[in-house]
This record gives sequence, C-alpha cells and structure tokens, in this order.
Amino acid sequence: MNTNFNPIDIQTWSRGQMFHYFSVMAPTSYSITVELDITNFKNVYDNLKLVLSKVG
Repeated sequence: MNTNFNPIDIQTWSRGQMFHYFSVMAPTSYSITVELDITNFKNVYDNLKLVLSKVG
C-alpha cells in the first residue's frame, strides 16, 4: 500500500473547481437507517410512567 501523500494545488488541479463546489458550496453529509429493537426501553418507560402516575 502506498502511504506517500502529495499536496495538491487546488488552483492548478484540473478538478479544483469541483472540489471547491462539493466541499464548500454543497457540502455532503451521510445518514444511516437502522432497525432498532426498543422493546426493553419501552417496557422500562411504561413502568416508570405507571410508578410516577401513582406518586402524583
């Protein structure tokens, strides 16, 4: 694997304008969708609501 890095002169690089656009003008972001089982959390939350309703 080549681990040598060379600096790029954005002003003379043929893709410099594209790099500028996507890094400054239209920055990208990432998102993720996952399936998450919250059954245990919901049970604890429901029990907590029940206990608090009896206190107040």
